Amino acid sequence: ICSDLSPIASSIAAGYNTNFNTIEFKKKAISILEQLESELGWMFTTRINGKVAKVNSAVWSDVFHCPSCQNEITLWESAVCEETKEIFSEFKCPYCGNLCSKKNMSKAWETIYDPIIGQTITINKKVPVKYYYTLNGRRGEKTPDQDDLRLISEISKILPQTRLTRKLPDGYNTSQPIQ
Repeated sequence: ICSDLSPIASSIAAGYNTNFNTIEFKKKAISILEQLESELGWMFTTRINGKVAKVNSAVWSDVFHCPSCQNEITLWESAVCEETKEIFSEFKCPYCGNLCSKKNMSKAWETIYDPIIGQTITINKKVPVKYYYTLNGRRGEKTPDQDDLRLISEISKILPQTRLTRKLPDGYNTSQPIQ
């Protein structure tokens, strides 16, 4: 006997008591994943010595302006220790040597056209700094090269037309995430 103690209890009880064909589910899930891989898999590739590798994940870094020389500084390249992945609280600007921190720098911004809302928008500038990939069953990592950046540019021309977006309406609480 299943009792409706709460919505979560009902969901758990249904999970235990519903007849479910796991073999058919697995077949359908694999079929969907294969279809997605054939249609969109090219977006998650990189080249290693001329061979195509699958990108498992990417690290993106914020870009800031040096308070002294105003050059753009990629936070990952300037403020992260490669071995420990620790972010330094202070670091030297690679251009002028000024002592920088996230507190005294301003974020870099870029303006793009969003075809969904039909307007130009300003977003925080971010750049890819590390790819983790698999090639022939072996994992590796690399810094994105010019071919990777070209692919990202090509993808960004396609994705705005395929995502569902809407401008956030004005309201009491909707201005909070914008600020």
